[in-house]
Amino acid sequence: MKQSIRLNLHKTRRQQNATWTHIPGLPAHIRPVAFTGLFHICISLLLPAFVIFTPRQSSAQVVTLDEMFEAIASNNPQLKQYESRASAMDIYAAGAKSWMAPMVGVGTFMTPYPGQEVMEMDKGAVMFSLEQEIPNPGRQKAASAYMLSQSAIERTAGQRQLNTLRAEARMVYYRWLVAEKKRSVLDASLRTLDLTKKLAEVRYPYNKGSLSDIYKLEAKISSVQNNLTANEGNIDQARAQLLALMNLPINTSLMIDTTLDIHAHASGIDTAGFSARRSDLRELDARIASMELNRVAQQAQAKPDFKIRFDHMQPLGDNVPRQFTAMAMISIPIAPWSSRMYKAQSKGIRYEIQSMRDERAAVLTETWGKLAGMSKQLQSMEHHLMGYKQSIMPALEKNFQAAMQAYEENRGTLLTVLDGWEAMNMMQLEYFETMDEYYQMVTEYEKELEL
Repeated sequence: MKQSIRLNLHKTRRQQNATWTHIPGLPAHIRPVAFTGLFHICISLLLPAFVIFTPRQSSAQVVTLDEMFEAIASNNPQLKQYESRASAMDIYAAGAKSWMAPMVGVGTFMTPYPGQEVMEMDKGAVMFSLEQEIPNPGRQKAASAYMLSQSAIERTAGQRQLNTLRAEARMVYYRWLVAEKKRSVLDASLRTLDLTKKLAEVRYPYNKGSLSDIYKLEAKISSVQNNLTANEGNIDQARAQLLALMNLPINTSLMIDTTLDIHAHASGIDTAGFSARRSDLRELDARIASMELNRVAQQAQAKPDFKIRFDHMQPLGDNVPRQFTAMAMISIPIAPWSSRMYKAQSKGIRYEIQSMRDERAAVLTETWGKLAGMSKQLQSMEHHLMGYKQSIMPALEKNFQAAMQAYEENRGTLLTVLDGWEAMNMMQLEYFETMDEYYQMVTEYEKELEL
């Protein structure tokens, strides 16, 4: 902020050449000066005032919002677990088509107890047995499809978690952006107050101000410095949160894009692809599809399984022929006492599917209502911020500039300047608080739309 300082000092040459002595109550850092040196002091005060404030330069890497989203999607460990579980489900699905291991056995067949007299042909035999179950391919196919649908659920759940992390990162990013803007204003206020304090210190020896005014300015400067310290803490906290979300070392140098223009286009909502874009709705769709496949798998329990068995008998007696047994078996799952379970499961799943469809409809209705309300609130907040920016804050700034100019020309008091600054500073802080609320509302709005 440029300040023009014009001092109208009405002193005689005798007063100008006078040497000031120590004034009781004057702070030690305020040195009495000859009036002839006042011009040089004013020049030294004027020079910093004409320096246009520029944002602090930083060697940190500037990360845009889109770049941060990409880093979160690639590095955040919360997302990797979903892909790992989905890969596990894919492997389980491949194993669902496996057969049971074959059974091999050896033992005796029709062997008499020891101590008995038997004929050669009655000595029995050693039996070798081989048995294999053959599952129904239709049942295996249905079970495999159900397991694959579980991996789809995990992947859509990962997308839902990604949307949550994106919203969290966006919220922190916007808060950091507000803090950067707030820091610029606080720095400018600190420079203005420091300049005003130096001017008051120059005027004090000439009875153009009071010692209490200087102490008031010192208090205001300390207050602004405290706000700057708190604001720097908020920036450091935001930086640490973003680094954690991107899974980067905590000592990584990071800076946000302070030129980002944030505006929610709340006037229109794309209704065509809304359901396809919402990850929570897609997760519900995946769960419904999985339940449908589970129901098919339960109905496939009515299909029979098969088993084959081969037994070979090696006789223990002489001149006894070798024998074998071959057998094929089939299950009968349609028997009433065995079909009750899978029929009940199939019927219960049908009700669960209907419940999930009702849940999806409820989520969709609630979301539409929420978005409609948020759209109106965002428009109201945009109008509110525009009022701050276009009328309220410029008027208070002009009021402060007028008070400052009058004070520089010895037509006003420092109290009027402080009142003007206080009103302008309070309104600036209120503006940033409203801006922060608006940005958080934009974050929530974009989270619902998954933009």
